[in-house]
Amino acid sequence: MTNPDPIPSSVPEPSASRPNSIQARYECVSELTLGLLHRLSNVLTGIYFNIDVCQEAIPEDHPASEALAEVSQATQEIQQLLERLTDINLYRQEEEPTYHELGSLISQQIDLIRILLPKTTHVETRHASASLHISAIELDFRTVTLLITRLLRKILPHGNSKIIVQPVLPENVRASELLFHPRSNHFISNTTSTNFVAVQLSIESIDPPPQSFQQHLLPIIHAFQTPTSNPTSPIIKELEEAQFFATKFGAHIAIRQTQSHLIPDFLIVIPEVDLNY
Repeated sequence: MTNPDPIPSSVPEPSASRPNSIQARYECVSELTLGLLHRLSNVLTGIYFNIDVCQEAIPEDHPASEALAEVSQATQEIQQLLERLTDINLYRQEEEPTYHELGSLISQQIDLIRILLPKTTHVETRHASASLHISAIELDFRTVTLLITRLLRKILPHGNSKIIVQPVLPENVRASELLFHPRSNHFISNTTSTNFVAVQLSIESIDPPPQSFQQHLLPIIHAFQTPTSNPTSPIIKELEEAQFFATKFGAHIAIRQTQSHLIPDFLIVIPEVDLNY
């Protein structure tokens, strides 16, 4: 299968100074966080077993029985969240890219995406009709995904809304339909044998439409068109950060606009890996 349109085949290498400083900060924070999570987990384990002892010491119809059951359930949920945080921090130790099935990788980020978005936002995942594989460090992939999610949060109101997160097949990744982050524009080649897949984040519905919708959306679109107009803009800085981490696994940040849909789709365009090659 060949790519329908040329996609950037390479992106600029990250500067030498930024990765070193970012890596050092990550390692320091990761060590501290893991230590604190371990201590907190031990405290919760003690609380859970003390609750269990109390439950065994009182009859089921005791006034405190229901409250103890709720506290016990909440303690277990907190323990599960701590385990998730521990998993996230442990991935910081991953230094070499590994192969990932894109759909599975997306599913592993959904709980984090939901945390960043308003509680009234419904997040739905859709699956590709075929397995798609990429090579990446999960931390870098997660960072890009969550930075784009933060941009979407600026658009969304606190009313009901719906976001679709899904992988995109190579035949549906067409460069002619995409507006790439400016750091990638001059790396678009006329021909490339590389197939590209994508992660697409789409705002499918907003109810009610926010009055300040254009106020938040237009600066994001403008940042893709003329990024140097306001280099201190928080939106431009977040897009720069997203593209910086995307560069580390050969990916590109892009948006896709259609006449039928006012809100652009946000895409992370990634080289596909053929494991059968």
